[in-house]
Amino acid sequence: MLAVYLISQGETAAAAIAKVRSVESAAIETTQQIKFLEQFADNLPAFVADDDIVTYNGISMRRDYAESLQEAQRNAFYRVNDQVVPRNLPDGYSRERPLFLL
Repeated sequence: MLAVYLISQGETAAAAIAKVRSVESAAIETTQQIKFLEQFADNLPAFVADDDIVTYNGISMRRDYAESLQEAQRNAFYRVNDQVVPRNLPDGYSRERPLFLL
């Protein structure tokens, strides 16, 4: 999973494998796992268009994931002194204004 994440962030398959193995030398053991990562890296651009990537809280991610995170935060409530209160949004944001940048 970590290697897939690193590839999705721009690493090559070889670099991702090396980074994962630097932390856990027994990781990514089989040629089948290596082939999967290489194929994933080769096909990644076909899966995600440039306009499907947004920045959310300083992190680049897929638009649908950012939208689901934003919706979860909109619906978040906290319990304070036995009362349920809505999450306070950062200054300049409202429940109608997206937290991610287009």
